Amino acid sequence: MSNNIQTNNIQLGNGRNLQTTTKDANENQILLVSEVNASGTATYGTAGSPSTAVQTIQGITSGTPVTSTSGGNITSVEFNRPANTTAYTGNQTLSPAGSDGSSTTLTLSNFFLLNGGTTILTDLSVHMSSNPGTKPGLGLLIYTNFVNTVADQTAFTLSKANFKAPLGKYVDIPASCVVTQDGTATTTFYQPSFSPITFTNKNNNTLVYLQPIIPTSFTPTSSLTFVIQAGFLYA
Repeated sequence: MSNNIQTNNIQLGNGRNLQTTTKDANENQILLVSEVNASGTATYGTAGSPSTAVQTIQGITSGTPVTSTSGGNITSVEFNRPANTTAYTGNQTLSPAGSDGSSTTLTLSNFFLLNGGTTILTDLSVHMSSNPGTKPGLGLLIYTNFVNTVADQTAFTLSKANFKAPLGKYVDIPASCVVTQDGTATTTFYQPSFSPITFTNKNNNTLVYLQPIIPTSFTPTSSLTFVIQAGFLYA
Protein backbone atom coordinates (compact mmCIF):
# COMPACT_ATOMS: atom_id res chain seq x y z
CA MET A 1 0.00 0.00 0.00
CA SER A 2 1.47 3.35 -1.01
CA ASN A 3 0.96 6.82 0.32
CA ASN A 4 2.98 9.24 -1.80
CA ILE A 5 2.31 12.94 -2.22
CA GLN A 6 3.65 14.84 -5.24
CA THR A 7 3.30 18.61 -5.58
CA ASN A 8 3.98 20.61 -8.75
CA ASN A 9 4.00 24.36 -9.24
CA ILE A 10 3.13 26.02 -12.56
CA GLN A 11 4.00 29.71 -12.93
CA LEU A 12 1.12 31.90 -14.08
CA GLY A 13 3.04 35.20 -13.98
CA ASN A 14 2.51 38.33 -11.85
CA GLY A 15 3.78 36.49 -8.78
CA ARG A 16 1.09 33.80 -8.99
CA ASN A 17 1.39 30.05 -9.35
CA LEU A 18 -0.90 27.13 -10.03
CA GLN A 19 -0.18 24.32 -7.58
CA THR A 20 -1.32 20.76 -8.23
CA THR A 21 -1.01 18.03 -5.61
CA THR A 22 -1.54 14.35 -6.46
CA LYS A 23 -2.02 12.03 -3.48
CA ASP A 24 -1.77 8.31 -4.14
CA ALA A 25 -3.37 6.47 -1.22
CA ASN A 26 -4.70 2.93 -1.47
CA GLU A 27 -4.12 3.15 -5.23
CA ASN A 28 -6.65 6.01 -5.47
CA GLN A 29 -5.51 9.31 -6.93
CA ILE A 30 -6.90 12.66 -5.84
CA LEU A 31 -5.99 15.87 -7.69
CA LEU A 32 -6.03 18.98 -5.53
CA VAL A 33 -5.70 22.35 -7.25
CA SER A 34 -5.00 25.70 -5.67
CA GLU A 35 -3.76 29.14 -6.60
CA VAL A 36 -0.65 30.15 -4.66
CA ASN A 37 -0.11 33.88 -4.18
CA ALA A 38 3.22 35.70 -4.16
CA SER A 39 3.75 34.99 -0.45
CA GLY A 40 3.27 31.25 -1.02
CA THR A 41 -0.11 30.97 0.68
CA ALA A 42 -2.44 28.39 -0.90
CA THR A 43 -6.21 28.43 -0.59
CA TYR A 44 -7.84 25.06 -1.21
CA GLY A 45 -11.23 25.71 0.37
CA THR A 46 -12.99 22.95 2.24
CA ALA A 47 -14.06 19.52 1.11
CA GLY A 48 -16.95 19.83 -1.33
CA SER A 49 -16.61 23.63 -1.35
CA PRO A 50 -13.49 24.77 -3.24
CA SER A 51 -12.21 28.28 -2.80
CA THR A 52 -13.04 31.03 -5.30
CA ALA A 53 -9.48 30.89 -6.66
CA VAL A 54 -9.78 27.15 -7.27
CA GLN A 55 -13.18 27.59 -8.93
CA THR A 56 -11.71 30.21 -11.26
CA ILE A 57 -8.74 28.04 -12.22
CA GLN A 58 -10.94 25.03 -12.81
CA GLY A 59 -13.41 27.17 -14.79
CA ILE A 60 -16.41 26.43 -12.57
CA THR A 61 -18.77 28.35 -10.33
CA SER A 62 -21.23 26.14 -8.45
CA GLY A 63 -20.75 23.49 -11.10
CA THR A 64 -21.32 25.88 -14.02
CA PRO A 65 -18.45 26.41 -16.52
CA VAL A 66 -17.17 29.98 -16.67
CA THR A 67 -14.39 31.76 -18.52
CA SER A 68 -11.11 31.36 -16.69
CA THR A 69 -9.27 34.56 -15.81
CA SER A 70 -6.12 32.87 -14.52
CA GLY A 71 -2.89 32.96 -16.51
CA GLY A 72 -2.41 34.43 -19.99
CA ASN A 73 0.05 36.94 -21.39
CA ILE A 74 -0.15 40.15 -23.40
CA THR A 75 2.41 41.79 -25.67
CA SER A 76 2.04 44.79 -27.97
CA VAL A 77 3.85 47.00 -30.46
CA GLU A 78 3.12 50.56 -31.61
CA PHE A 79 4.15 52.20 -34.88
CA ASN A 80 3.44 55.24 -37.10
CA ARG A 81 2.84 54.92 -40.82
CA PRO A 82 4.48 57.52 -43.14
CA ALA A 83 3.29 61.13 -42.90
CA ASN A 84 1.21 61.26 -46.08
CA THR A 85 -2.38 60.83 -47.23
CA THR A 86 -1.66 58.65 -50.26
CA ALA A 87 -4.52 56.20 -50.77
CA TYR A 88 -4.06 52.46 -50.39
CA THR A 89 -5.43 50.67 -53.46
CA GLY A 90 -5.94 47.30 -51.78
CA ASN A 91 -3.65 44.38 -50.92
CA GLN A 92 -0.82 46.71 -50.03
CA THR A 93 1.51 46.69 -47.05
CA LEU A 94 0.94 48.83 -43.98
CA SER A 95 4.40 49.50 -42.62
CA PRO A 96 6.14 51.78 -40.12
CA ALA A 97 7.67 54.95 -41.53
CA GLY A 98 11.18 54.23 -42.76
CA SER A 99 10.57 50.57 -43.61
CA ASP A 100 12.81 49.54 -46.49
CA GLY A 101 12.55 45.76 -46.77
CA SER A 102 16.16 45.16 -45.79
CA SER A 103 16.95 46.67 -42.39
CA THR A 104 13.63 47.18 -40.58
CA THR A 105 11.44 44.83 -38.54
CA LEU A 106 8.15 44.98 -36.67
CA THR A 107 8.02 42.49 -33.81
CA LEU A 108 6.06 41.31 -30.79
CA SER A 109 8.46 40.62 -27.93
CA ASN A 110 8.23 37.85 -25.29
CA PHE A 111 5.92 35.82 -27.53
CA PHE A 112 7.99 32.70 -26.84
CA LEU A 113 9.63 31.52 -23.65
CA LEU A 114 12.56 29.74 -25.30
CA ASN A 115 13.89 28.13 -28.46
CA GLY A 116 11.66 25.27 -29.47
CA GLY A 117 8.81 26.44 -27.27
CA THR A 118 5.17 26.58 -28.34
CA THR A 119 2.80 29.54 -27.97
CA ILE A 120 -0.95 29.67 -28.60
CA LEU A 121 -2.33 32.98 -29.92
CA THR A 122 -5.76 33.42 -28.32
CA ASP A 123 -6.64 37.12 -28.75
CA LEU A 124 -5.73 39.97 -31.06
CA SER A 125 -6.68 43.63 -31.19
CA VAL A 126 -5.58 46.62 -33.26
CA HIS A 127 -6.01 50.28 -32.35
CA MET A 128 -5.90 52.93 -35.10
CA SER A 129 -5.64 56.64 -34.26
CA SER A 130 -8.40 57.65 -36.66
CA ASN A 131 -12.11 57.00 -36.97
CA PRO A 132 -12.91 57.33 -40.69
CA GLY A 133 -16.45 56.97 -41.94
CA THR A 134 -15.39 54.05 -44.13
CA LYS A 135 -13.08 51.90 -42.06
CA PRO A 136 -10.50 49.69 -43.80
CA GLY A 137 -10.10 45.99 -43.25
CA LEU A 138 -6.73 44.89 -41.92
CA GLY A 139 -4.64 41.77 -42.22
CA LEU A 140 -1.68 40.57 -40.20
CA LEU A 141 1.03 38.17 -41.32
CA ILE A 142 2.82 36.66 -38.29
CA TYR A 143 6.18 34.94 -38.79
CA THR A 144 8.30 32.86 -36.44
CA ASN A 145 11.32 33.40 -38.69
CA PHE A 146 13.12 36.68 -39.38
CA VAL A 147 11.24 38.86 -41.89
CA ASN A 148 11.92 42.52 -42.72
CA THR A 149 9.04 44.96 -43.08
CA VAL A 150 8.85 46.28 -46.62
CA ALA A 151 8.10 49.88 -47.55
CA ASP A 152 4.59 51.14 -46.92
CA GLN A 153 2.02 50.77 -49.72
CA THR A 154 3.81 48.15 -51.78
CA ALA A 155 2.80 44.64 -52.82
CA PHE A 156 4.06 42.19 -50.23
CA THR A 157 6.53 39.65 -51.59
CA LEU A 158 8.82 37.22 -49.78
CA SER A 159 12.50 37.05 -50.64
CA LYS A 160 13.87 33.65 -51.65
CA ALA A 161 15.50 33.26 -48.23
CA ASN A 162 12.27 34.11 -46.42
CA PHE A 163 10.25 31.89 -48.71
CA LYS A 164 12.45 28.89 -47.84
CA ALA A 165 12.09 29.58 -44.11
CA PRO A 166 8.91 28.62 -42.17
CA LEU A 167 6.08 30.70 -43.62
CA GLY A 168 3.90 32.98 -41.59
CA LYS A 169 0.26 32.69 -40.64
CA TYR A 170 -2.36 35.21 -41.71
CA VAL A 171 -5.08 36.68 -39.49
CA ASP A 172 -7.87 38.53 -41.29
CA ILE A 173 -9.31 41.56 -39.49
CA PRO A 174 -12.28 42.80 -41.53
CA ALA A 175 -13.85 46.20 -40.97
CA SER A 176 -16.81 44.39 -39.42
CA CYS A 177 -14.54 43.59 -36.45
CA VAL A 178 -14.65 47.20 -35.24
CA VAL A 179 -16.15 46.82 -31.78
CA THR A 180 -15.96 50.29 -30.23
CA GLN A 181 -14.34 53.67 -30.23
CA ASP A 182 -12.45 54.86 -27.18
CA GLY A 183 -15.05 57.45 -26.16
CA THR A 184 -13.51 60.35 -28.08
CA ALA A 185 -14.89 59.18 -31.45
CA THR A 186 -11.43 59.80 -32.94
CA THR A 187 -10.00 56.27 -32.95
CA THR A 188 -10.96 52.82 -34.21
CA PHE A 189 -10.59 49.57 -32.28
CA TYR A 190 -10.55 46.20 -34.08
CA GLN A 191 -11.00 42.87 -32.33
CA PRO A 192 -11.42 39.83 -34.60
CA SER A 193 -12.81 36.47 -33.54
CA PHE A 194 -10.74 33.46 -34.56
CA SER A 195 -9.77 30.01 -33.40
CA PRO A 196 -6.55 29.84 -31.33
CA ILE A 197 -3.43 29.58 -33.51
CA THR A 198 -0.38 27.56 -32.46
CA PHE A 199 3.16 28.77 -33.17
CA THR A 200 6.36 26.77 -32.62
CA ASN A 201 9.59 28.68 -32.09
CA LYS A 202 12.19 27.79 -34.73
CA ASN A 203 14.75 30.44 -33.74
CA ASN A 204 16.78 31.22 -30.66
CA ASN A 205 14.75 34.27 -29.65
CA THR A 206 11.39 35.18 -28.10
CA LEU A 207 10.02 37.26 -30.98
CA VAL A 208 7.52 36.94 -33.79
CA TYR A 209 7.79 39.17 -36.85
CA LEU A 210 4.84 41.08 -38.30
CA GLN A 211 3.76 42.49 -41.65
CA PRO A 212 0.39 44.29 -41.57
CA ILE A 213 -1.66 44.48 -44.78
CA ILE A 214 -4.42 46.83 -46.00
CA PRO A 215 -6.56 44.53 -48.19
CA THR A 216 -9.10 47.19 -49.18
CA SER A 217 -9.04 50.68 -50.65
CA PHE A 218 -8.42 53.29 -47.96
CA THR A 219 -7.36 56.94 -47.81
CA PRO A 220 -5.51 57.57 -44.53
CA THR A 221 -4.92 60.69 -42.53
CA SER A 222 -1.30 61.72 -42.18
CA SER A 223 0.91 59.97 -39.58
CA LEU A 224 -1.60 57.38 -38.41
CA THR A 225 -0.56 55.47 -35.29
CA PHE A 226 -1.33 51.77 -34.91
CA VAL A 227 -1.07 49.57 -31.82
CA ILE A 228 -1.14 45.79 -32.28
CA GLN A 229 -1.83 43.79 -29.10
CA ALA A 230 -1.75 40.00 -28.80
CA GLY A 231 -2.99 37.74 -26.02
CA PHE A 232 -1.42 34.30 -25.77
CA LEU A 233 -0.62 31.26 -23.66
CA TYR A 234 2.63 29.33 -23.35
CA ALA A 235 1.89 25.70 -24.15
